[in-house]
Amino acid sequence: IFVYSEPDRGTTFKLYFPVTEEKLEEEKAERTLTMPHGSETILVVDDEETIRRLVKDTLTPLGYCILEARRGSEALQIAKGTAPPVDLLVTDVIMQGMNGKELRDRFSEELPKIRAILMSGYTGTIIAQHGIAVPGTDFIQKPFSPSQLAELVRHVLDR
Repeated sequence: IFVYSEPDRGTTFKLYFPVTEEKLEEEKAERTLTMPHGSETILVVDDEETIRRLVKDTLTPLGYCILEARRGSEALQIAKGTAPPVDLLVTDVIMQGMNGKELRDRFSEELPKIRAILMSGYTGTIIAQHGIAVPGTDFIQKPFSPSQLAELVRHVLDR
């Protein structure tokens, strides 16, 4: 790994991998992934539009109703005024204003039937060290695959 950095110009990383003579296993015929479906209402809170869109594009075709918010205060307003009620909160941990744990705690106080999944690009260890994730917290590490998300959502809702 070579790194080159210059002020006001940026940084370049060069990664060199060894050549291998091993043949790759041929991919099997296309497999159809079957992801669990549902009809519940899910509120996705993340300050990054691309993450909200990924979650929405993954879960909408599976039958879920997806609501979106950019920040915690907006999420609370949406949840209070939504019919049918929100069944699941999927929130980023690190956001400006109210973080994901604070948002989850507010939801627990005001709308106790809502379940929550915290998501972050930080490792679970870092999140735990900052007291954001406690035992029993449903957590998904970014980046995640659509099937990982769909399975965790269904698992949390079915519990």
